[in-house]
Amino acid sequence: MRLALIEAVYDYKMSYLNEWRAAWSGIADSVQSVNVLKARDIASFKKELHSFDLIVSLHSLNADSNAWLPKVMAPLSDRTCPLVMFVGNEYSNPWLSTETRLRHIQSVYPEIVATQLNLASAEWLYRGTTKKVVAAPHGLPMGVEPSNLINRPVDFGVRGFRYPWYLLDDDRNNILEAVEATVAALGGKIDSSDSHRFAHNEWFKFLGSTKITASSEAGSRYIFDTDEVWLPVLERLSREGGTSRALGNDAKGMTVARRLPAPLKSRLRKLAKTIGIEQGSTAVLDSEFLAELRSLVKVEQFPHVDGKALSSRHLDAIATGTWQILKAGRYSDVLIPEVHYSAWDPSNGAEIVSDALQAFQDGRAEHAYATLAANHSYSSRVRDILRALDEIGTSR
Repeated sequence: MRLALIEAVYDYKMSYLNEWRAAWSGIADSVQSVNVLKARDIASFKKELHSFDLIVSLHSLNADSNAWLPKVMAPLSDRTCPLVMFVGNEYSNPWLSTETRLRHIQSVYPEIVATQLNLASAEWLYRGTTKKVVAAPHGLPMGVEPSNLINRPVDFGVRGFRYPWYLLDDDRNNILEAVEATVAALGGKIDSSDSHRFAHNEWFKFLGSTKITASSEAGSRYIFDTDEVWLPVLERLSREGGTSRALGNDAKGMTVARRLPAPLKSRLRKLAKTIGIEQGSTAVLDSEFLAELRSLVKVEQFPHVDGKALSSRHLDAIATGTWQILKAGRYSDVLIPEVHYSAWDPSNGAEIVSDALQAFQDGRAEHAYATLAANHSYSSRVRDILRALDEIGTSR
């Protein structure tokens, strides 16, 4: 099989993209990589378009920008082979149009939309845009297994930005604060940051030094298929500080800035902030103003679905033998409480933390990994998608 693998490759820290890329490459006889940020890649893709047996666009093409897919929209619409399209960052955002994203996907009408969401939610969100929606949660990272389960210097470790207010969901922020406070009260060693993230190798090294971590299901309880829900928020922000206060993800200059090295982007953000310019989705606002903005989002007036799901971070922790304390949930029907994680109960927090700190020694962490290793790899996810393609046929 000859495969075209399409991405928007820039300086990001989404290690799961490496896993998906490797898994797809492993099933193909030949792979042509297409980075939509490179004109020569797009030109080559157009030239070779009708020689491919399958085209796969990874999450980065439909994640934090609506600017990337249009770069290959014309050839994708003229393809003669099936298209599998992954979608990243499947949540509603005032500064990244959901309506535009759905319209772009519909314009190329992929045979499969591969979603991180639970299937019922995704089928509602992507209705009319594709032949079939397939659940494609992340898998266990390749080449990583539980190790060093005895000598781990960090009792509680976390890396990850706080969930922003517009997710309308504080589960993750709340449990991180509660578990960290409980570990601190017990005198445990903590290594936690909500402003610094690791690259691929450093991330797994960090997890391998950590006994426990904490989280909730990824995403939000509210996903809307319309941008109208955010109009009162955007109008209020424009009155507060002008449109420059909250730039959209695809505002003029953002596509160029996003390609820059991460350290340079960080410096530019700090410089822009000094002159009153911030990207809306990352702007830091005071708590009173945030409460006002949240009150303007009338969720009951707009159809919506639950966007909670399994994250690659959950499986990364299991792969390294790092035990998790999680808010109970579905986790894409992959994780089971007390088998793969300890379910958080604030009324019994100290006992839960004390017990979890032993999971890396008493065999539970290794058992959690063993129950998932056979059927929850990235390669197994790829095989599931290929079976779904066979079921719907490959004719255009």
